[in-house]
Amino acid sequence: MNIPYGELMKYRGSIEIKPIYDYPVFQHEYAIIQSMIMRNTNILDFGCGTGKVYNEALLPNGYSGLYVGIDNDPTLKTRVNFPLYDSVDEIIENYGLREFDMIFMLNALEHMKVEESYEILTKLNPYIDANILIMTPNSKCFDYMFVDPQHTTFYSHEFLYGLLKHLGFDGIQIWRGKGIYPQREAEFKNNNGLIHFKEMNEFQRKVCLSMSLDWYGNLLVIGERNYEEDSSN
Repeated sequence: MNIPYGELMKYRGSIEIKPIYDYPVFQHEYAIIQSMIMRNTNILDFGCGTGKVYNEALLPNGYSGLYVGIDNDPTLKTRVNFPLYDSVDEIIENYGLREFDMIFMLNALEHMKVEESYEILTKLNPYIDANILIMTPNSKCFDYMFVDPQHTTFYSHEFLYGLLKHLGFDGIQIWRGKGIYPQREAEFKNNNGLIHFKEMNEFQRKVCLSMSLDWYGNLLVIGERNYEEDSSN
């Protein structure tokens, strides 16, 4: 599948895109998810794993909607408490257009090549009625990108913004959080003997700023879509 890179990257350097460190910080993705989800929201979770979001963030708050997972780990079939499919094609076979109010892609994109992630999102796009929520390592935080040897691709906030625009999402929100810098802050707070590391960490932050880099490890990107306002999607 040909990827329209020019279309996806056309917002880079535009007034719509701010430097990464100018976006707000999130403390925990669960708080944002809980604020967006109503009890009867239909959710597709790509790369769901054992369903931590479902069991830890949604069920305790009375969630009762349709929750469907996609994960190609064969060991998960007997370990999850919601419908689980191996591939996008199985979703297409079993569910209708705009069946899902929201799709989660949490810690998934970085495990795929750009061509694969673009193809998957293009296929799933007609089945998403409203919102998409993506969390992936922040490509501007070099400290955090390589913590997992299975990470293969790192996506900039400019690329993700353009990708969601291309797919017909609007009202795009970009958040940053977690990762190496906050972890160090907690360590410094609890151990006065690490004061010299705290000074070094502050120096690192200033260096990052001077190079348009970031010190927060994750990107959280949210796209919203309103079919009533834009019937072309």
